[in-house]
Amino acid sequence: MLVEPIQRREYEQYLLDAARQGLTDWRRVVEEWKASERTYVLWGYNPPQLPLRLAQLLSYLRREGLMDRTATEQALAILREYSDLRKLVDADLAERRAETRGRPLPMFLNIFLVPVLANILEDFRATGEVESSVLSWLEEELALAVEPIFAFPEWGGMNRAILRSCGLWYAASVLPHHPDAPKWRKMAEVIAHDNLERWEIEDASTYHPVWLFYMFWYLDLRGELGRIGSPFVRWYLEYFLRMLAPHGTIPDFGDGEWRSTWFLFVPCYEAAARELREPQYKWAAARIFRACSPILTREHPHRAEIANSLLLAHRWCDEHCPAQPPSTLSSELLEDMIGKKVVFRNGWEPHSTYLLLNYKEEHDGGWLDRQFLKDTISVEEEKMHHGHSDENSIVMLMSGGSVLLHDGGYRSGLPSGKYGAYRADYFHNRLVVRNEALDVRQDVYEFLRNSGAYRQVRTQKIDFFSFEKVDYSRTRLVDMRQGYLWDRIVIFMREEDQFLIVDGFCPLRDDFFTISCLWHAQRIFEHRDELVLAGYEELSGERLCRERKLVIRFLDPSRGRRRGTFEIERHYGTESCFHETCSGSFVAGRWLPFVTHLLPVSSSDDWESRARSAEILPTSWGEGAVGIRLRLGIGTTHHFLVKLDLDRERLSGNVRPRYTYESGAVKAADFETDAHFAHVWQTGTELGFSASVLTGIRWKGEVLLDVPKGTFGLQLDGSPDREAQAKWRAWEGRVSL
Repeated sequence: MLVEPIQRREYEQYLLDAARQGLTDWRRVVEEWKASERTYVLWGYNPPQLPLRLAQLLSYLRREGLMDRTATEQALAILREYSDLRKLVDADLAERRAETRGRPLPMFLNIFLVPVLANILEDFRATGEVESSVLSWLEEELALAVEPIFAFPEWGGMNRAILRSCGLWYAASVLPHHPDAPKWRKMAEVIAHDNLERWEIEDASTYHPVWLFYMFWYLDLRGELGRIGSPFVRWYLEYFLRMLAPHGTIPDFGDGEWRSTWFLFVPCYEAAARELREPQYKWAAARIFRACSPILTREHPHRAEIANSLLLAHRWCDEHCPAQPPSTLSSELLEDMIGKKVVFRNGWEPHSTYLLLNYKEEHDGGWLDRQFLKDTISVEEEKMHHGHSDENSIVMLMSGGSVLLHDGGYRSGLPSGKYGAYRADYFHNRLVVRNEALDVRQDVYEFLRNSGAYRQVRTQKIDFFSFEKVDYSRTRLVDMRQGYLWDRIVIFMREEDQFLIVDGFCPLRDDFFTISCLWHAQRIFEHRDELVLAGYEELSGERLCRERKLVIRFLDPSRGRRRGTFEIERHYGTESCFHETCSGSFVAGRWLPFVTHLLPVSSSDDWESRARSAEILPTSWGEGAVGIRLRLGIGTTHHFLVKLDLDRERLSGNVRPRYTYESGAVKAADFETDAHFAHVWQTGTELGFSASVLTGIRWKGEVLLDVPKGTFGLQLDGSPDREAQAKWRAWEGRVSL
């Protein structure tokens, strides 16, 4: 998607419009605050943010010469009234909290506002329009606001830590002669240590841009913005760039909400484009800004609250840097150690199809940071930090501009909502397992839910490959505590614009288990036994495109499975969950498949007949493998084979290679292969195939691939050299029938 790079005047117009709107809104916001709860459980006194952020916007516009002196007067009037809000709360409020006891109550206690006030003070000095007595008053207020940070100088590789560093350093910069300035600078550097050229410990769409934004601002204040060229920061810039979804920003995952903090990405990509001369970063800034800036959400209803973060986009904008869209399609994000996500896409247009799979767990990195937070604050429901029990979940599916699958939201209360809302596993599009049997009279949702406390698991990528016709991934979750592993296989048919999801459950011990495959939707428009027609119509107050809906169909015809729906609160509203559940006594090592067809359809489609175009094929390995046939139109058929039990092909003898074609071959209908994954498609007289990890593939007895033998010496059992086939990583081809 081509996007014109943003010129500074476009940012200027947005900032000016936001300031004008803010000047009409801020008093109403203050009056609403006066009529509501004036304290917050996390930091006590809690005046609204809008007035102070508006004052910052006005002071900046005046400093840049974009508004006349009236802007300074307006900002000062706001600050005076804002300061007086303290008089409306109980006189002993400061004494109730340890961090303010024995000293005056600051103008605010929200740490996000420390750099805002420092910025206002710096701008006022630069214009020379503010009396020295007023500057002295603001200097005292800034120092008073900084001191509570030392009661909890939260640290680690995460957003609230680098935010503290930014505020402390900024305060020391504008108050260099304050007796505590050296202490502020020292603490800023101590906290920043775990964030600069380090991995972030968060997995949350709301807080990734917060972390990146305050890191960039902190480096800019130090005159070190060039450090964003480090391998760590470049990694994150590429990670978020490739994650951008058709709606113009990254999808919700972890502690995230619809279009939550998009505006913090814009200045970061402007700075990155300027410093690193990368046209794709310039494109990202323009794409995010133009897609999201016209829209106000439930979380950010006031443009001035957004605009004050875009001041840095205006400052860092380089008008001479060209914009170039990315060209990568389906890919890993960015690898299988830190990012641990897979994106499936067929383009970069607003109508392109897009799916994001998240298999990131609470891994070993950042142990000290995570443990400090676990032992200090109430975060039992979080995958540390700000993450959810969303391993192997599909957090977003979009097609034709419509949202078809979406994540569950941030939380409905503090520290989480009821039953761990919305962080627990059953709020996500994933397999949910319980180490108990479900009685036939029990409600499925009642059975699954609990406190929502996070249970640690391990995940890994097994495979990812992009073939001519399909993209394919296989990711694994291992839960040693409950005793099972779960492989999720995603197959994306790019041209046909649909997905097959194969979930394989394997118990690690003989025991009772209940397994539910969950798919959530805001609306279910039609419901048959094994399928629903579902979609989303609104998120965070934004009316969504309703051009397409999603058919979700469970394909397995096996008896003994419960299918149905239940209501569930997700993303601040009531949604429905479509589930397929199996429960009973299981034998260790025996695989159980769940197969789901995800089919985006338009309003004019004959969706029901299209939905029934897929069917399960019996295989020679029983439930150790899954065969699927998909008939599309006249004369076009696709066959898929997914091997679930990857150990079954291994020979008992200690020889190498430890497999043969015969030990691994699986037959499903007309084709046979020892591949871990295979796809055969037929149109008329042409046959095509693609496969991963194989020595051979056959169709109706005809050999499509038979890899040559090699000689393998150094046999561990002392036997002679073996002539055998070694598996090829992947292969594809076409033949005429």
